[in-house]
Amino acid sequence: MTRERRIAKRIEKRIPVKFIQSGSKEEYAINASLTGFLVESEKFYEVNTKLFLELYIPNQKPVHCETRVVWINPKVLGADIYKIGLNIIKISRDDKERFKKYLYE
Repeated sequence: MTRERRIAKRIEKRIPVKFIQSGSKEEYAINASLTGFLVESEKFYEVNTKLFLELYIPNQKPVHCETRVVWINPKVLGADIYKIGLNIIKISRDDKERFKKYLYE
């Protein structure tokens, strides 16, 4: 049995996101917490890369945060996406409160 090392509980929720600096198309977080995300992406990012994200919450302005890639799983044979573990390193108080309300509603 593996022990959960996360500080905050992950919620299974599909959330549209966009990596700001890469000009990427809309991608999806498939689970999230107040400390990080699991994102599916067609693009590869090196571990420790800082990424600025917009998270799209229904009927609200986007939540902005700065994240860091903590791990990445390579494409599986026949798959066209990477699974990327992101840790939130900076988020405004207002965005964090709005995201928290959305995530745990």
